[in-house]
Amino acid sequence: MPVYGNRLGQRFYATGLFYSIKDTMSTAIIRHFDDQYGFVIGADGLETKGSDYEAFNKNTRKIFGLNDHCSILAYSFRGAHRNTSDSTGEVIWNLSEDVQTAASAISGHGSQTLLEYAEKLAAQVNLVFEDAKTSGKIQEYPTDQGVCDSGGMAIVELFLDGYYYDIASRATVTFRHNNHVLAPPEVCGDPLQPFDIVGPMSIWHAFKDLNNPLFEQYRPIHMNARTVQDVAFIIDGYLRACASREGEKLFPMARRTIGGDTHVAVVTPSSFDWVPGFEPKEL
Repeated sequence: MPVYGNRLGQRFYATGLFYSIKDTMSTAIIRHFDDQYGFVIGADGLETKGSDYEAFNKNTRKIFGLNDHCSILAYSFRGAHRNTSDSTGEVIWNLSEDVQTAASAISGHGSQTLLEYAEKLAAQVNLVFEDAKTSGKIQEYPTDQGVCDSGGMAIVELFLDGYYYDIASRATVTFRHNNHVLAPPEVCGDPLQPFDIVGPMSIWHAFKDLNNPLFEQYRPIHMNARTVQDVAFIIDGYLRACASREGEKLFPMARRTIGGDTHVAVVTPSSFDWVPGFEPKEL
């Protein structure tokens, strides 16, 4: 039962541009917020297949727009975002589409905040995982995606960033199972920090250190994130450092599980757009 996606890990927030992240993570989703220009969300394009992280697609899109009458959002994933049948190739779940379907199903929901909306959206998406098991399409949920805590084994995380009734908001939804029994999704609001990055900490620290020559060729001239373009170049430089031979020396799994084409979106109160030069190849 091929599972496509990325390994999960822990995240840490910080109060400034340079923050702490955990080496247990081997994909990269970057969420940045600034009062001046809004949300900037970036990701690598590498999709792996199975527990041995076989490279499957280097142009996978991991960021999507989600708009309705009261919100302009971006959603992104880490974890087992897609699952297909071994024998027939039937798609069992594909969250890039399933989230859109869930959003349509709760149209007119009447939520007042992004957190309320995320709870209703999560409940609808969780039905996809429930149906996968009860219909017999799968016997077990994925167990190789990384994090297991008191809430169970994580299947996938869904990140929401954007404006809900013109209010800048963030939320994270974690879908889990306990010994292959589906658990209720966990929904939490996230702080509007300048950066929230998932990726190898050792590589990030070396990348941000202007006195460290290891990743000098990947480091952009402007590391102060004054503009959307500055943020996009920081994201791209970090992701290329993760996918490099230099990065492999610091964190061996990074080069196997981070790479492909960087894509970066920007969300403002009026639109979801791609940063010029960082559009995904898969639209």
